[in-house]
Amino acid sequence: MISFLSSVVAVFAAVTQLIAYGIVGVPAVQHTRNDEFPPTVYVGGLFVYGERDALNQRVPYPGIFWGDVPQMVRDAGFEFYTASPGPLSSNWDRAVTLFAELTGTRADYGIAHARAHNHPRFGRDFSGYGPLVEGWSPERPINFLGYSVGAPTIYLLAHLLAEGCADERAATPADELSPLFAGGNSDLVHSITSLAGTLNGTTVDAAIPNNDFNILHRTFYRAFFLVGRLGPINGVYNLRLERFGLSRDANYLFNPIWPWTERRFFNSRDHILYDLSLGASAAMNAWVRTQPDIYYFSHVLCAGEQDDETGHWIMGQDQRDSFILFYWLGNRIGRDVGGFEGSVIEYHCQITDETRTFTVDETWRRSDGAANFMSAQHPIGAPNQHFDRNNIRPGTWQVMPTLYGYNHGFFGGFDTNHDAYRLRDFLVEHIELLHSTWN
Repeated sequence: MISFLSSVVAVFAAVTQLIAYGIVGVPAVQHTRNDEFPPTVYVGGLFVYGERDALNQRVPYPGIFWGDVPQMVRDAGFEFYTASPGPLSSNWDRAVTLFAELTGTRADYGIAHARAHNHPRFGRDFSGYGPLVEGWSPERPINFLGYSVGAPTIYLLAHLLAEGCADERAATPADELSPLFAGGNSDLVHSITSLAGTLNGTTVDAAIPNNDFNILHRTFYRAFFLVGRLGPINGVYNLRLERFGLSRDANYLFNPIWPWTERRFFNSRDHILYDLSLGASAAMNAWVRTQPDIYYFSHVLCAGEQDDETGHWIMGQDQRDSFILFYWLGNRIGRDVGGFEGSVIEYHCQITDETRTFTVDETWRRSDGAANFMSAQHPIGAPNQHFDRNNIRPGTWQVMPTLYGYNHGFFGGFDTNHDAYRLRDFLVEHIELLHSTWN
């Protein structure tokens, strides 16, 4: 009984402290600047939070089950940051929010984008925090690591920095245009690394089949909208959905969410579950380009083995004990339970203003439990090559050797088959590789 009460008191104390952090501000992570090499910024995927979120004080990310992996990387001598672009936002909104956090400015989603998706032009203001990375410049570019849906987010960010957005330039007075949409800033990015990235979407049941937002996905989102109703909780874990009226800061006690507010969000198609669909991913990749002066890398995981008799990809039994959700999803993908194989995916090509199609074949069965092998290698149609340490070229995706026996949780810190030191060693080794391409 005493032990139980002690646990309750400990949990209550931790939650109280987190809420206090959410209201008065999160203590800043201490970074040691290193001008010899570019800094590294880690961008997570679905449900992401970063070093400026109160939740990170007690449950560091990545490293949910293991401890503070980012600090372990810093202790190894590297300048390493974790960003928070939004747990449920679309790739566009995440890229914009990431840019705002990096620069310590207000998120400007763009006039054209805001009109198209029926939400305000401006979002969260990071000016009170200051830039996440001090001194970001062509002389001090960033190595971006994108985990899961973080990969297409940073891929899009690099494109916007390099080429901007013609629609936003046409819709916005020159003196109001966000630097993100102006283009000409590819030298702010040294490298893009996809970690089990959903670069071409995913066939997981959570992704919207045929771009149809159904009741399953509405229910999924509504569970998270509960977080946005209470200001103190949203101060601990922020949904970054102020533009839709679905979250408030910690100074608000309660945020009523009306049915029409939810409906506007669902109908906007400006959220990550829509962007995870194969059609939406293909549409984005039809206009987002791999830049010739940026280095690109992709790390692919595989948690299953192919059955010679059926051709199915079956998750190993060790994955059931590691993270049962990915075990279950991986087997559904590997057996084509959702019936995606043979589907004809239609998508709009913005550049040519035409409808294109592709057919999903059996190669999409292989996965890490969430990201299909076909999706994690590189954006379909982008320049790519197998990794060769003696021939690392910018403007080409370097597809790294596949890591077998790892599920999708590894890069987030919740593949319990591998401990914190394995993830720390992986990150350190990859950052050292990135450093070898500098100067």
